[in-house]
Amino acid sequence: MDIVSQVEQALANETLPAILEKQEAIVKQKFVGQLPAQVWELDGLLKVYLQYVNRVPYLHIDSAFNYREPVMLDGAPDLTQTDGPYTPNLFLQAFPFNQLRRVISTQVHYFDHPYFGLVVQIRRYRMRQCQNLMRS
Repeated sequence: MDIVSQVEQALANETLPAILEKQEAIVKQKFVGQLPAQVWELDGLLKVYLQYVNRVPYLHIDSAFNYREPVMLDGAPDLTQTDGPYTPNLFLQAFPFNQLRRVISTQVHYFDHPYFGLVVQIRRYRMRQCQNLMRS
């Protein structure tokens, strides 16, 4: 039996669409818990880590953000010629912000984007100061 006849036989099978719909429902159920309840204007991750290059540790910042701004969709009606209440047809357009940079601790670093900026300063964590605070 060749591949074309196998595909035609599978498409003729009436139980196949039910199986596909069931799998689609399972996939949707898995991702419902991960979808945010609200859409944020700014969301993302900032990861600070050490990477060793030739046995020398370098501090890195990996930033991945999405900035969303409401924009009007094309074909919006003219505000001067509307008779009833006007409801704007807005869409949240995302502007991604992805930057990876090697940094030095205690220095101030600026990450630039056309819509916002990010200022980061990394300081060393001193364990002794925290232990003294916990004792008192």
